[in-house]
Amino acid sequence: MSATPNILTVIGNLTEDPQVRTPNGVKVANISIASTGSKRNRDTGEFEDKPTVFYRASAWRRVAENVEATLHKGDRVVAVVEAVPNSYEKDGVTVNTIQFEVLEIAASLEFASAQITRNPKGQGGAARPASAPAPQSAPAPQQQAAPAQPVQQAAPVNTAPAAPVYAGGGDDDFT
Repeated sequence: MSATPNILTVIGNLTEDPQVRTPNGVKVANISIASTGSKRNRDTGEFEDKPTVFYRASAWRRVAENVEATLHKGDRVVAVVEAVPNSYEKDGVTVNTIQFEVLEIAASLEFASAQITRNPKGQGGAARPASAPAPQSAPAPQQQAAPAQPVQQAAPVNTAPAAPVYAGGGDDDFT
């Protein structure tokens, strides 16, 4: 019977630029994410910050290449990581640890915007330097750009504030 992997989604800010190395020819990017949650105070009804948790994680191969080319200290990210148990001997004592391996990572779009650049198949990540401009493709003849017209925005459908997201666990009361 195989164990189910421990998958977590971590949302937070990078505490430093990714530290990239290439042991044995395989690229790895080590990152640190600071994540601060919030909890509703039952007495005041206000949300209060929980203690900040720091996650150290490793991204490998193509993900490491894209992390290196894209992310920097202070960037808000959404990372899907796998918690991998590990143990080693130190002074005759077995020390148990948990390593976090990045499965997927992206910039959070809550406070920023992003432009997606797809890497060519088979070329891995970071096909060109981050400073290089994206290649421009000419529009097809039947798709000539029309003169710029003012854009009207539709009225919002629902203007009620969004309900807080419940992350599970604890005895939080969101009513």
